[in-house]
Amino acid sequence: GNRTYVSGSKGIDVAMKSFSKTLLDEKYLEYRTIVEPAPDFSYGKIKDKSIGYIYIGDSDGNHPEQTIDEILEVLGDLEAIIVDVRNNGGGSSNFMKPIANAFATEDRLAYTLQERIGVNYNDFSEPFSVYTTNDGVNQYTNPVILLTDRFSVSAAEDFTLHMKIIE
Repeated sequence: GNRTYVSGSKGIDVAMKSFSKTLLDEKYLEYRTIVEPAPDFSYGKIKDKSIGYIYIGDSDGNHPEQTIDEILEVLGDLEAIIVDVRNNGGGSSNFMKPIANAFATEDRLAYTLQERIGVNYNDFSEPFSVYTTNDGVNQYTNPVILLTDRFSVSAAEDFTLHMKIIE
């Protein structure tokens, strides 16, 4: 057939443009509130449903514990919440972890990490464990749907690992 394949950075640009927050706002959300001071963080409610929606477009910002607690005060009584990290280009895992903690019912191992500490092939630190922890403030324990894509990278990948082990 006459298929056109776009590769490299042009392929990423095309795919990233296919995600439209404007379409989400107009077609699917009853309202959308931008959260400050996070640069690309918003939440809302799905039209005609008892389902919340949280969009985290990058992983930089301040006061994530306060931010997620404020969001859950608004969305906390809904039947389910969609957490969307599509096109999240990363940032600080320290920003994302407290958000995941707000959905944890108990402390659980999310992943084990070793860091490269030298130039040789086997120069790694001792393994250390990273946990998702129940922070006990405004915990949301109803169903959570996590949306990711191939452009959810770095801290968004860490966040996905934290969310994956939450029951």
